[in-house]
Amino acid sequence: MSGNLVIVIPAAGSSSRLGRPKQLVEFEGVSLVRRAAETAIEASPDLVVVTGCEDIAVRDALKGIPVQVIDNPDWEKGMGRSIAVGVQQSLDLFPECAGILIFLCDLPTIDSGHLKRLIKKHGLEDLDLAYTKYTDTIGVPAVFGPRYFEDLIILDGDEGAKSIIGRGDDGRKMSVDFTGHFEDIDLPEDL
Repeated sequence: MSGNLVIVIPAAGSSSRLGRPKQLVEFEGVSLVRRAAETAIEASPDLVVVTGCEDIAVRDALKGIPVQVIDNPDWEKGMGRSIAVGVQQSLDLFPECAGILIFLCDLPTIDSGHLKRLIKKHGLEDLDLAYTKYTDTIGVPAVFGPRYFEDLIILDGDEGAKSIIGRGDDGRKMSVDFTGHFEDIDLPEDL
């Protein structure tokens, strides 16, 4: 893989199921968005965070981290729209981009080692897509090659990147097992 790999963190929603914007929720004393950005920057220096709801508070939470912050004025249209905005801006900012890693901030136990394994697998195997395999599901974080950039740009609504990962097509795809303790923060009882 030649060119940059950009990590996109969508952190724009209001998290209606949680009752407050999860990107600002603290996990082990650090906001989820800051934790995700710190983890991501260890894996790639090119990082884009998409904000929307609570834009100023999210920007404040990211102070001191070398990140491109992009405001999604249509954040209420859902996760798919935030991914689309982040991917399009990443391609504008980094025209030589060879891959985009989508990483959600509500996965606080994903570490930079896992992100690096995804990036390595994507590059060494010359894949179109390297995605995470959990015990009972597949999903992000995932590295998408240029074959899937247009698919990411047209995402909308609540449809996220998992819809592309699970789609049957002829793209070269491979999973990377996540062997750590999995936590996904979506509901108040997840805190």
